[in-house]
Amino acid sequence: MMISLIDEDKIEKKYILKNTGTWKFKFELSSETGNCILILTPQSTWKCLDFDVQIVDEQLPPEELTIYAAYACKLYYAYVSAG
Repeated sequence: MMISLIDEDKIEKKYILKNTGTWKFKFELSSETGNCILILTPQSTWKCLDFDVQIVDEQLPPEELTIYAAYACKLYYAYVSAG
């Protein structure tokens, strides 16, 4: 999945979210250059789905990006779980 954000200066930044886990879900959010920014690992139970967030890049873009990434992971997880 690709996430695009436009900042106040009208500069568009694109981020790539991909599933990197084989047996368990694990998502990595990277910049266009391929630098890993954060890792999202789903922690699911029957009642809720949470994410363990590991920040790799100390200069992480706004919190809005993290929210979009977690939401996209949740949609992907629900899509795959539904069969």
